[in-house]
Amino acid sequence: MLFGQTISSSSATYGSKAVEFCNLGDPVYANGINALAHITYPTDGSVTKAAQQAAALTACQSTSSLVALTLQSARQERGILHRRHASYLQSRAMPFAPLKSYGTSPDGQAPNPVVIVADAPQRRFGDAVRVAGLVGTLVFLGSYLFTLQTWGPPSATESVTTTTTTTLSKTEVQPLSSAEQAFVDGVQPQKLREFLHAYASVPHTCGTKQDYETALYTAHQWESYGIKAEVVEYYTLLSYPVHRRLAIVSPEQSAQELNLTEGSVADDSCTTDPTALPPFLAYSATGNVTASVVYANFGTQQDFEWLASSNVSLGGKIALVRYGANMRGLKVMAAEKNGMAGVLIYSDPNEDGFTRGPVYPEGFYRPEDSFQRGSVNYIPLYSGDPRTPGWASVEGAARLTYEEVTNVPRVPVLPLSYGQARRILAALGGQKAPDAWQGGLPLEYKLGDDASLVLNLDVVMDNHVGAIWDVIGTIEGSEQPDKRVVLGNHRDAWVCGAVDPSSGSATLMEIARGLGELLQTGWKPRRSIVLGSWDGEEYALLGSTEWVEDNAKLLTEEAVAYLNVDLLVGPLVSASAAPSIAKFVQDSASLLPANPFHGNGSSDIASSLLDQWATQMTEARAARGGITRFR
Repeated sequence: MLFGQTISSSSATYGSKAVEFCNLGDPVYANGINALAHITYPTDGSVTKAAQQAAALTACQSTSSLVALTLQSARQERGILHRRHASYLQSRAMPFAPLKSYGTSPDGQAPNPVVIVADAPQRRFGDAVRVAGLVGTLVFLGSYLFTLQTWGPPSATESVTTTTTTTLSKTEVQPLSSAEQAFVDGVQPQKLREFLHAYASVPHTCGTKQDYETALYTAHQWESYGIKAEVVEYYTLLSYPVHRRLAIVSPEQSAQELNLTEGSVADDSCTTDPTALPPFLAYSATGNVTASVVYANFGTQQDFEWLASSNVSLGGKIALVRYGANMRGLKVMAAEKNGMAGVLIYSDPNEDGFTRGPVYPEGFYRPEDSFQRGSVNYIPLYSGDPRTPGWASVEGAARLTYEEVTNVPRVPVLPLSYGQARRILAALGGQKAPDAWQGGLPLEYKLGDDASLVLNLDVVMDNHVGAIWDVIGTIEGSEQPDKRVVLGNHRDAWVCGAVDPSSGSATLMEIARGLGELLQTGWKPRRSIVLGSWDGEEYALLGSTEWVEDNAKLLTEEAVAYLNVDLLVGPLVSASAAPSIAKFVQDSASLLPANPFHGNGSSDIASSLLDQWATQMTEARAARGGITRFR
């Protein structure tokens, strides 16, 4: 059977400590597990939907693994990995230079990269010890270990999301096996602290030296546990800021430079680390625009259509939009579609600022000088490397020219803190924005006009092809080695990323350590387990997408399922899954103890995590019609 297990530990207090390393560009919410399971099947129609669901359910019930996806063939032995590291350090000329990068030439073409590493041997499958995983255990465990025990729990209205759901119900579930129980009992909270600190103590943006070092750390640790590990390189379009300026230039009496520097916090080293990139939005275009401003609410297509219908001119202007309602890339996409010349995206306090509760460091909401970093890639069009859509961005791969890429903006874009956005909003003229468009700042939000305010938005970006590094760990199964179950999490962060993604990375590492201890006893699982530490997720799901594209045939033939472990913080349970694996998640929850750190006494009356989960859903429904996520 598939299973998961959670422990209740006083060391959950480390959740509050983790915030010291937290990237202020990532809002911290009290989420429990956020697991996304996806079943991969042939797409030629040879497998019916009913057969797919039955096979998925059988997979969940018949193996001591959690869920699976794919495997990357071995690319190099560890000695080559070490030589690559040495070459990498020798080749660095800039603080944020990737292993080997090259800029975009005037015609948009990039030459084939010449990487200073030993020749990689032909790709092949590794002969690792055969295993099936007990990985579900730590997925639940991680969410509790990083519970923010020292903070008061958020109310149900603050922490739930309305989505399609399934009813939680108890069924007869086979108890944990002796191996599973040993795996659960072997979890060490101190190790989780150690792993979290290792990942989150320094900034590690995709493609940087620190990012590469986290890849090496991950690979070395997995190998020390007896798990075959490899670092797999891809060459994708990356994006870094070179120059950023935002200034009010008119009216003259209001002229001022706006502050694009994030505030520092005492005792939070990541807010003062000189290697951290400044606030930016990846894949912004380079551009210099001087224009008036239009406040466009959340920047949805409907918002822009309403503005146009209200005779607000949009063409050639700068859009000021707030986070929320849709992903940031879609905001920019809609602005471009409506002729806007630039976009500013700010975090309104109504979404995650002072109107919600105490701000960081006293609480976990966003202070006025915090910027939300992110990517403005148009991921809904396609994810992965923008210049190799549908095929892997390996060395020497054919690439689209930059002009042929369709999922990156052609206008300059910057993030803003609400402290700086307030200066713009306060100076806007024009008609009052609709009541639904009013935010949390103590002023009247207006739409803007041609005369009241003019901004200069000047952005220079270095959008070039550079190296990223996935880490793949493989434990082959004893009975069905050609059936692959994958547990993955991205490793890159905009800054230190203590919550997103390092809480998940620490859990993934503890899973690997626990599997290594089982391997030493001679225990072997039935199916192969693959651990994936993805790079470049923050940019456009780069590492995972390129790896899947690189192994499409293998996935079609051997993939069973995939479980993603990203944010593992907070007392509330949250899981997202394909319907075929929903029963597994519920069955696992029925085997787990209730979380005593929930803070509302629900653990006193709940006999299991499943009972507690159901209680949370009931509370959420009563609050405002929302429910704990399970889709």
